[in-house]
Amino acid sequence: MSQNDHKTKNTISPVRVEFLAGLGSAIVTVSITYPVTKLIYRQIIDNENEGPKILYRGSLPPMFQRCIAQSSMFGIYRTVKMPLESLHMNEYMEKISACILAGTFESLFMPLERIQMLLVASNYNKRFRNMFHVVKVMANDYGLKEFYRGYSIVLFRNISSNSCFFIAKEEIHKRVELSEISLKRNFQHFIFGSALGSFMTLLFYPVKVVKVNVHKQLGGRFSTVKEVFKEVYQKNGGGIRNFYKGAFINWGRALFSWGITNSSYEYIKRQIS
Repeated sequence: MSQNDHKTKNTISPVRVEFLAGLGSAIVTVSITYPVTKLIYRQIIDNENEGPKILYRGSLPPMFQRCIAQSSMFGIYRTVKMPLESLHMNEYMEKISACILAGTFESLFMPLERIQMLLVASNYNKRFRNMFHVVKVMANDYGLKEFYRGYSIVLFRNISSNSCFFIAKEEIHKRVELSEISLKRNFQHFIFGSALGSFMTLLFYPVKVVKVNVHKQLGGRFSTVKEVFKEVYQKNGGGIRNFYKGAFINWGRALFSWGITNSSYEYIKRQIS
């Protein structure tokens, strides 16, 4: 690398690096794992077997949502954490505070999750053509509030999962020495991401199930989280098992997707910083 190239490369600010690395890892992850994600949603909401022809139906909203959420998750966390470090507050309070702000910002883009859910649900296959059609119908027929149905549970999930991820990730980095060999280091990051992602997936999976059942509704009364929880629990007499429907597939996807997310994030970050 020439001296000029080196200078140009180093002009990227640390915060911008975080945003770009998060964005890049989101694109890679969604592109690879979306078909499995859709299969999980189908299991949760009891969709019929629709065949492979519409396997990528609804992939645009999660691509947008994941790109925005993941870039902001890493970028805003770093943006907030840097000034907090100068206050010399408790290390973990510092991290949690940064996660609260990052998670709150992410939740503003929750409508993309709503749109994805409506495109995935088989009972809306004939009603909605694509992402833009869903937006038009929701805006004209239901209003802005409908886009944020289930906001509180998404906010809770974002803050909780961000806190778990960043605190655990940084604790691992304190205790594990990374290899100097690029391929081995990438594999280490993949393993770290897989372990964290699979753990968080099992921990927060009931939250995901409640969120999906809220988001598949369109129009009508806004049910409380407690009401939806009770409805899921009583469905088909399944009890607590209803909160883990599709959990095994989701766990397997998390092993793979979070490994990809973490390793691609770290790789891109090294390349541009």
